[in-house]
Amino acid sequence: MYSYFIYETPASGAKPDGVVVINVKPEWLLENINQINMIDKQKGDNVFILDQAGEYLDDGTNDSAIKNWLKTDFLANKTAHPQAEREGFFQSKRGGTQYLVTYTNVDNTGMTLLKTQPVLEIYKYINSLRTSIIIITLIFLVMALVISISISRKIYRPFGKLVNSIMLDRIRRSDKDEVVDEISYLNTVYRQSMEMLDHFDKEKVQYKDVMKHYWLSRLITESLSIGRAELESIFKEMRISLVRDASFAICLLKIDNYKEFQHAFHAKDKDTIRFAMINIASEIMAKKYPNEGLDMKDDHVVLIVSIPEEDEHFQSHIHALIEEAQRYSLCTTFVRKRLQTSR
Repeated sequence: MYSYFIYETPASGAKPDGVVVINVKPEWLLENINQINMIDKQKGDNVFILDQAGEYLDDGTNDSAIKNWLKTDFLANKTAHPQAEREGFFQSKRGGTQYLVTYTNVDNTGMTLLKTQPVLEIYKYINSLRTSIIIITLIFLVMALVISISISRKIYRPFGKLVNSIMLDRIRRSDKDEVVDEISYLNTVYRQSMEMLDHFDKEKVQYKDVMKHYWLSRLITESLSIGRAELESIFKEMRISLVRDASFAICLLKIDNYKEFQHAFHAKDKDTIRFAMINIASEIMAKKYPNEGLDMKDDHVVLIVSIPEEDEHFQSHIHALIEEAQRYSLCTTFVRKRLQTSR
């Protein structure tokens, strides 16, 4: 029988008024400890209790051999490790079986709990736990993979439709592209599209330049035959900077020694020089009069200048501006001024 006394000692040191005594059978105590620690005796697990005197509490069993072995090894371990803590463990061998002995000292009762487990059973438990963790991890990985594939398909579906649509359209136009991956393919299509847009922009600019040249040429040769409404529409569409209701002066810039000029420069250089002549003269003329330049090819270029009605000295002003343009010209060796005006 195991008795537990509960009482309260007065501060004066007198005897307590009463004591609560709890009597517990060792079998009941061990049975509860076994349940708490999930002891399975079929696997070789056992729990024993030593009292203050180092004697076993009677647990109703008569397995004295295992008790003697355990007590001897426990005392030997305690003697070999005097500085050991209240709780610890050590390994011991009995009957060819390796055991793990775990001990715990309960200070306020003076008892020592001893638990024995076969080492192989512990390893089996650890292996089982490891296997369970691996299986659970694999299940989570498979679930994560399935969820990832499902989400990626939902995200990719509109993207894939776009790529397939572009590919089908390009196949119909006989454009065969090497498909490495969708991103690279879209990048290639985007780059080619931008190149085409750039090409179209250049063609549009060239077309506008050609049309502007055409209408400026008509303005010089057929100004009387162009109606007012048509002229207004042309000026707006072609972005011609001339004043529609004003008079015009025609300034002819002629390249002297044209044969020498032809031999001195290549065709592309000659076009560049004529373009520079128009730009320089037009920029300087624009200081006072709105104007448009026109490349007449061969040996001369033309400036069409808007002349205000109240400006009676426009010829002298234009002369001065043309002379200034000549000073800045890139080809002063060949360019001479030939001014012809008409209103």
